[in-house]
Amino acid sequence: MKIELLGHEAEISHLFPYTRELPLTTGKHRIVDEGISVWFEFKGSVASVLSFAISIEAKDYTEEEFIKLVKKEGEVELGNIIQRYEEGKIRNANRETQKENLNRITADLGDKLDIPYNLITR
Repeated sequence: MKIELLGHEAEISHLFPYTRELPLTTGKHRIVDEGISVWFEFKGSVASVLSFAISIEAKDYTEEEFIKLVKKEGEVELGNIIQRYEEGKIRNANRETQKENLNRITADLGDKLDIPYNLITR
């Protein structure tokens, strides 16, 4: 099933049920969460992601209810993914600037004092 999320065409590739259990001291487990995972796949990378999943309540949905819910939840999650990607790009750019400054200071000091030095290259 094809669906648009924040202007990106995605395909709902598959659904699967899940349960999360909490171990008890008696050796048994208590179910703490259960639902349906909905997987979205993109033809190309969106914020360096090709696919992701959301979780929805396990219940019987009409097609309209299902589409409305997964579109809403999928757009929220994709928005979070894009935001984290953009924040990561900013962090990486800041790291690059810091490395360049550190290299410059190290080289200037080594040259000034005639001491061999190595620079950060990765």
